[in-house]
Amino acid sequence: MEWRKAAIETEQLKTERYAQQYQSLKDQLNPHFLFNSLNVLSNLVYDNADHAAQFIRQLSKIYRYVLDVQQEELVSFQRELEFAENYLSLQKIRFEEGLQYTIEVDKTKTGYLPPLSLQLLLENAIKHNISSIANPLCIEITLEENALIVKNNLQIKSSIPEESAGIGLSNIKKRYELLSSENMLVDDTNGHFTVRLPLLKL
Repeated sequence: MEWRKAAIETEQLKTERYAQQYQSLKDQLNPHFLFNSLNVLSNLVYDNADHAAQFIRQLSKIYRYVLDVQQEELVSFQRELEFAENYLSLQKIRFEEGLQYTIEVDKTKTGYLPPLSLQLLLENAIKHNISSIANPLCIEITLEENALIVKNNLQIKSSIPEESAGIGLSNIKKRYELLSSENMLVDDTNGHFTVRLPLLKL
């Protein structure tokens, strides 16, 4: 009985530790998202007041989602996809024809993703690659078997802004490790950067 009690207590402590680690990872996302959005907005205010006003309106919709999923461990991939579409339309205000994207996904598919994982991948692609009319950044979101695929052409910037917090990929990877035996896969060959996000079950 003593051994069984000790084993149960050990498992409870382990579960609590995982929950704390996961919450800590999620807590990174909210300020990270807001910080980067405000940096973009500060540049737009000086460059184009009309675009800045449009950006603010779209940002308010997007930030509502960020707040809604803050306490969730997993969200349906359809919700994540809808958020990704809103996020990309927000970035389109900023980059115009410098950003091209396609989303070809069967939305009847069931599955779950860690919240804001798609946004982190999209932000990562935009932050590290050139997005110009001469060299547009092209992002594709597709569904293959039981995973969401996010792919972009590689045209790496010569320098990355100091504001880059290095959260993106490592945050998603650690959350998958805590939630599932499924792993996020990354490939950067053949001129493209591709990330495979397995769809999880509750």
